[in-house]
Amino acid sequence: MTPSISPASPDAPPRRQTSASTVVFAIVAVGAAVAGIFVGREIALEQSRGLFLAGAVPMFLLAVVVVGLGLVGLVSLGVRRGRLNVAIGTLFATAGLLAGGAVVGWASAGATGGTEPVPVVLQAAGTATLTMAVDPGAFAARDGGAATCESEQDGRGVAIVTALDLGQLGPGTLRARVSPSADGPDGGRVELWIDGADLPEGASQPFWLGSAEVTRSDGAGQATFIDVGREGDPALVPGSGAADGWPASLSGTLSWSCQPW
Repeated sequence: MTPSISPASPDAPPRRQTSASTVVFAIVAVGAAVAGIFVGREIALEQSRGLFLAGAVPMFLLAVVVVGLGLVGLVSLGVRRGRLNVAIGTLFATAGLLAGGAVVGWASAGATGGTEPVPVVLQAAGTATLTMAVDPGAFAARDGGAATCESEQDGRGVAIVTALDLGQLGPGTLRARVSPSADGPDGGRVELWIDGADLPEGASQPFWLGSAEVTRSDGAGQATFIDVGREGDPALVPGSGAADGWPASLSGTLSWSCQPW
């Protein structure tokens, strides 16, 4: 006659303990997968923003946790002489699900709105001409010098114009850039400088920075600036000459025309 074992008997299989372990394992597994997906999406988001060392911090923290869990599991497995139990299996499963979830989160972030789309900026060739309001010295303007045009982000309006050859100011080629400012639709920033390749070795490269009144019409426009001061030398007074021969300020109108995008 085969003896029966009651559920209360000490020889009965630990069904309740096994069920509880299964529930805990499932909760930990789901939590690890969700955490991994979250970390993966965060990595993808930072990378889409083009930040310095984008995603490096969450990737490093994820690697530390995954490797740490794996090492603890291996040490525990060694202590138990290769006998696997629920706790050790949970460690390995958590590490794997964290890593796998991160890969899934990173790969799916773009398709599920987890990244910021890269702004589209169009470029086109153009021409530019600078007319000086007050002769700063020996300036020989170049009519229709080469320029590059950049559009607004995700738009078609001209935002930035870089004039590469406006003419000769003294011994150097004068270049300029016009960009938007926070002063409204008619406001802008103008930057003028001498091509560094035209300067003697060791000479300081002059820059003039200031505000401008900008008007635009389709692919053409102009920026008018008055007494844009030379950068880097607060002792220079607008209207006076510098010790190195470059003017302390510039005034004029920069006109441009851009080809179609």
